[in-house]
Amino acid sequence: MFKLILLTFVATFSFASDCEVSMAQKNYRIENSVINYKSKNCNRSQLEILNEILISAHGNFYLNHSRDLKENDINFLTKDSVIINLDESVKTQFTIPDDWKVTFKSRSPIKSITTDNLTTLELMCNDCNKLGQNKLKISFDGMTKWLDIVIQKPVRAVVAKNEIGLSFKSINTNNVEEKTIYTTDEKAVFKNLNEIAFYKTNKVISPGETINKRDISPINLVTFGVPVKVILNNNGIKLTGQALPMSTGKLQDFIKVKNLKTNKVFTAKVIGLNEVKVDL
Repeated sequence: MFKLILLTFVATFSFASDCEVSMAQKNYRIENSVINYKSKNCNRSQLEILNEILISAHGNFYLNHSRDLKENDINFLTKDSVIINLDESVKTQFTIPDDWKVTFKSRSPIKSITTDNLTTLELMCNDCNKLGQNKLKISFDGMTKWLDIVIQKPVRAVVAKNEIGLSFKSINTNNVEEKTIYTTDEKAVFKNLNEIAFYKTNKVISPGETINKRDISPINLVTFGVPVKVILNNNGIKLTGQALPMSTGKLQDFIKVKNLKTNKVFTAKVIGLNEVKVDL
């Protein structure tokens, strides 16, 4: 009798302590929104492990994480539950390149969208295949949700490694680096790391900040009366010489220079510090 009571107690205790978890069949994650679930008899450690798994979960949740769930005695009840990244759905529907970035904005905190297997989200957007900010309409189960959506593309750009103060001096190349960033306006960012030393700042630039063209101004690289190196391009043949600038010039400026030997004046393009180029 004692053994029977003990076995019954152990079985009852084991059943009562089972950690059970369930979630909706379809869970559309909007960026870092939390995936909601229901739990029963789960301890703090099990919930922490489950939340950690959910951070990067995608696709069929049970199929992809059954081993982790089993090792932590988590009984996942809804084995057909899937997690879908909404940005991937937007990319697919509106033919947005895979390497572009889709982000969402909303006045209220963004939550994940949950539905059953028979419900499909209807997405509507006029210009979601173009760079910039647009409106995305999401319809499901007779409800409508509006989100501001931002489409960006990756580009290599110059980014500040350290704080760069407002200065009349040229930017120190030790304070910048080239990185891949995402932008809605490729033409607005400064891309050429080799030329950044030919510019000064118009504002204080914080570490990690992308340097935009409006943030910097070219400095004088050529000074009136100070000899410069001249590179001549003539049908693919490069020659070098010296000339005397007849005005100051910044990067990409066209100025008049005088040949020191012949006194002939010609137009040259400023390409570096005390350096110009002439195409013959």
